[in-house]
Amino acid sequence: MKIFTTLELAENPSNIQTLTFSMNDDFESQIEELESSDTSLMAEDCAENNSVLKTAVKYWLGYGLYYPNIEAIDQDLLQAKFPKIILLHQNDPNIEFFTQFGHVVFDFEQYQQSVMELVYFATDINYD
Repeated sequence: MKIFTTLELAENPSNIQTLTFSMNDDFESQIEELESSDTSLMAEDCAENNSVLKTAVKYWLGYGLYYPNIEAIDQDLLQAKFPKIILLHQNDPNIEFFTQFGHVVFDFEQYQQSVMELVYFATDINYD
């Protein structure tokens, strides 16, 4: 799992800091320490999707889901109005379903870049 957040620098207005965590790490305490709405979460494994989803909704953050399984994902939380990027395979039968809730991409690099950019634009993105 990755956390992207803005880092204020003297020489630049801001830069994106990337923090990497495993499921066993206490990533929620790190999010609380950041106290920033300029933060987004990104799952890097299918097993991280529900944790990322729950944490993002709890802290009002944009997030990315990694090849989510429609039967395994908490669909009530998925419906919450938060900016989200969803990485799917191009032949995934649930593309239309996930498109209702967020921006669907098919390339890992685009996925990571899009989730990272949510730190700047999370409050401006509306997927209605």
